[in-house]
Amino acid sequence: MKIKGTSGTSSISSTSSISGISSILVNNAIHVSLLFLFLTLFFYLYVSNISKDAYDYEVNDIINKSDIYLSQFNKDPQNSVLLKLIPINKMINDVNKQTDSIKISNDWVKFNAISINILIPFILIFTLFVLYNTCNYSVNLYEIIIKNIILFIFIGIIEYIFFSQIASKYIVTSNNSLEKEIIQSIIDLSNN
Repeated sequence: MKIKGTSGTSSISSTSSISGISSILVNNAIHVSLLFLFLTLFFYLYVSNISKDAYDYEVNDIINKSDIYLSQFNKDPQNSVLLKLIPINKMINDVNKQTDSIKISNDWVKFNAISINILIPFILIFTLFVLYNTCNYSVNLYEIIIKNIILFIFIGIIEYIFFSQIASKYIVTSNNSLEKEIIQSIIDLSNN
């Protein structure tokens, strides 16, 4: 927008465009910050629990079936000798090592999620501080945050419905494929 004055043509469009761009950037930064926070909380409070429950269910189902197979397997004296040859202590140590490495990895992921959730708002606050002190730019944070929270309430409802009605009911693999892997592992162990 150009305004004609006595000293010629002056432009205030650059100020309004900077203000408009800053407003868009601030709104998007708040949006991204809240989205990342929401997704982090949603994952740790809901999705990870569903995944763990599904995994536990599959493993318990296989263990229950394995108990039936092993009880039949143990009836034959030759098989009980074979079972004694399986290096159970080594297998337990290997499982413990995997559990430790998984815990370390998950702790690192959790640390990163927390760090990012702290860093993004800090950068946003610092940027707003600089804009306010250098350009005298102020923004109605309350309005932007309220709009984003309302948006995320609707996104949260949609994500909850999606995960509870679709994703959690999707069967990634059957017990049969896991059972085949276990049986193959036992056969491989017995051949060594």
